[in-house]
Amino acid sequence: RAVLGIAIGGFWALSTATVMRLVPSDTVPKALGIIFTGNAIATAFAAPIGSCLGGIIGWRGVFWGLVPLVLINLLWQWISLPSMPPKSAGSVRQLFALLRRRHVAFGMMAVMLTFAGAFSAFTYFRPFLETYTHATTPQLSLFLLGLGVAGFAGTYAGTALVSDRMYALLRWLPWLLATVTLLMLLFGHLKPGVAVAMICWGGLNAAIPVAWSTWLSKSVSDDPESGGGLLVAAIQLSIMVGGALGGLLLDHVSIAATFMGAAALLVLGALIVGNGTRLRG
Repeated sequence: RAVLGIAIGGFWALSTATVMRLVPSDTVPKALGIIFTGNAIATAFAAPIGSCLGGIIGWRGVFWGLVPLVLINLLWQWISLPSMPPKSAGSVRQLFALLRRRHVAFGMMAVMLTFAGAFSAFTYFRPFLETYTHATTPQLSLFLLGLGVAGFAGTYAGTALVSDRMYALLRWLPWLLATVTLLMLLFGHLKPGVAVAMICWGGLNAAIPVAWSTWLSKSVSDDPESGGGLLVAAIQLSIMVGGALGGLLLDHVSIAATFMGAAALLVLGALIVGNGTRLRG
């Protein structure tokens, strides 16, 4: 699991830098959108397919079945991608040097608050649906499927808008996500209302990584490898902290407190972004 985590983190850390070297600068947002669309597809369908196959061939069979897919992916990258030697030797010092840039420091603060808020709620959707909405197991699957499928629309919309409205997205997506999170509480006992709210939540949440990756490509264009590593580290840390904070509120207060805490973090992230001035280099 640790090696898998390193591989996934490394992939996302290099994704923006790789895209910036493969396509012209004016098409970077669209290329990033394609990558995040692939992630949305995996999020929506990989878990249910894996669960279904696990019931047929067992979890070991599912894991072994991934091996040829990984090898095909590796071979395809080997054939299709050009040689991209590093432009400079990376170091941990470079990551911290980026934080000395005022706009990068504010950006990372906003990233961490936004993702901590999102995952503080997302991590506990299942107990919310089971205890607050009283969803049955089939209904639970449909709710989560709708959440995942909505990611397609969110990724597409984010990709279409981010070139011209990047700072507006960075500001308003957390506000809207916080609002929808609170609406889920307000309509928590009405299953149709929760279904609509979760679809909206999935679409809004999927657009956030597109916006922040595009910001990174524009704000740290001189060192995208280090910038990508810093962004992924900030996101992973915020996911861990957000999940832990949400769990504490769930254990010691209630699921409503978890969702309200998530909304508060999202609002703080939006306030740091402001009108985008703090994020401009």
